[in-house]
Amino acid sequence: MKSCTGYRFLGLFGLVLMSLSSWDSIAQAPFSWPLETPAGLAGSFGEIRKNHYHSGLDFKTNGQVGWPVRAVAPGCVSRLRQGPAGFGLAVYLNHDTSYTSVYAHLHQVMGPLADFLDSAQWADSSFAVDLKPDSGRFCYIQNEVFAIAGNSGSSEGPHLHFELREQSTQIPFNPAAIGLMPVDTLFPVLNAIGIFRQERGMFYLDSLYRISDIGDTIQLVVNDTSFYMGFSAFDPAGDSRLGIQYARLNTTKGIAFEYRLGRFDFNETRYVNAHIERFVDGNGASLVIERLHRLPNDKSGVYKLAGEGVLSVSDTAILLVEDMVGNSIRVALTFVGSQSQRSNRFSVPTELIIPCDSAFEFRSNAGGRFSWKADALYQPLAITDTLGAKRDDNMLSDWYPFLPGKSINLHTPARALLPVRIRRESTSGRHVLIRADTPMGDMLEAIPESDDEQGEPIALIRLSGWYAWSVDSVGPKLSWLPAFSDPVSHQEMSGLSCIDTLSGISTWRLEQNGHWLRSAFDAKSGEITWSKGGTIEFPQFYSLSVTDKCGNTSRISFVEF
Repeated sequence: MKSCTGYRFLGLFGLVLMSLSSWDSIAQAPFSWPLETPAGLAGSFGEIRKNHYHSGLDFKTNGQVGWPVRAVAPGCVSRLRQGPAGFGLAVYLNHDTSYTSVYAHLHQVMGPLADFLDSAQWADSSFAVDLKPDSGRFCYIQNEVFAIAGNSGSSEGPHLHFELREQSTQIPFNPAAIGLMPVDTLFPVLNAIGIFRQERGMFYLDSLYRISDIGDTIQLVVNDTSFYMGFSAFDPAGDSRLGIQYARLNTTKGIAFEYRLGRFDFNETRYVNAHIERFVDGNGASLVIERLHRLPNDKSGVYKLAGEGVLSVSDTAILLVEDMVGNSIRVALTFVGSQSQRSNRFSVPTELIIPCDSAFEFRSNAGGRFSWKADALYQPLAITDTLGAKRDDNMLSDWYPFLPGKSINLHTPARALLPVRIRRESTSGRHVLIRADTPMGDMLEAIPESDDEQGEPIALIRLSGWYAWSVDSVGPKLSWLPAFSDPVSHQEMSGLSCIDTLSGISTWRLEQNGHWLRSAFDAKSGEITWSKGGTIEFPQFYSLSVTDKCGNTSRISFVEF
């Protein structure tokens, strides 16, 4: 028997990763792979991402732009989108099987579809378009190449994001459900188990145990006669750690909890914040723990199958964890009670308990106001306003703490109204709300005001932290990029870097001899690029204007010969 009593609150430990053995489609699958020779997966369906579940598969392209993208089945284009963020350039194909396939972060589309995109952008004088061509206008046979994989939108590196969706609802689902999956013989890796306790309707992570092996029954020391569990695990795939699809916790009394991330509605994807608990160890390493219980205001219908998750110290449990293709591991668990090891770290204060089923307004001692709707909290919240505002003369307001000392992610945004020391009329530019981890810490984000109340600016926030008003009166900083060639077409390209440290870029417009010229903006890099075209026989006069989200505009004019 393995005892884990000595591993309370230990962080993530190193494990050796292995790679997927080969790539083949299961015979009965009506679809083929979107890349001729997939280089492996960088992301799996349902994988936990920041504020959302991953809705598809991320195919590696060996860090390169230019891999041909193929239709996974006969189908016709139902939607074509291009924008500076999100999916970037994306194509949606409808198939007779009542499914839609999605291909995102593309570098370019090809043939008549490229001409259609080009014409629409020029007609609208806009790089960002969302097009829905007539049914049957652009159709492809299975394995026909129609696009080139790239790094557009919010991609963190060259790859192809691929999805399968139900055509009628556009709900994404795990492609493995219809047999489109890699041959994967590797088992998930379990690296930690968390024990939760519940007090006054609130769930707290009471202890965390790391797992070095699962060869024998694991014994866990718990501090209560009844408690709840969570786990941290991943699916090894080369240098990637993919997500878990299915988990079940059994006891001698039956299923304590069970869930499967097989499909989900985009409207519910933010409930990932209710499904997980983030633990940060003393070295700053973060560990994601998936709950085997449900928070009171978790209204997601996408993952829970059975059970409430409550355990007792007398239980013997079996935890089953499964990856995308059905490889699973099982671990037997027994529990030993020990009241002497209760941690004071998560003691519940006796101050105000905010219910999670009603709207609420939080007023700081120093005058800050934060209000949210009934569906903002996933579980009740204990708070105390013992901290006042901290003055910083470089800001338009004091620094105000919103739920200090807590890591809270709201499901719907709260309205922040903080008194501004300087009258609105005396400031140049729009207000932005700055969030920091401490009153004088690094800026984490800048949120433009979204409304006002009796002359005071209001912003919408979703995270706990320290907040203060600043003002954005400076336009984006523009600087030239070195000339470069397109990695696919080898066309000569020009570009500018656009840096805005507060509100961020909103719009841009490039003109050539007074007429709109198509240019691409990459939101993640802040780069605006355009093709220099063919041989220029006379001077070409250009002007570029870039506007941030607070309305500040920077302009640059130049001539090319």
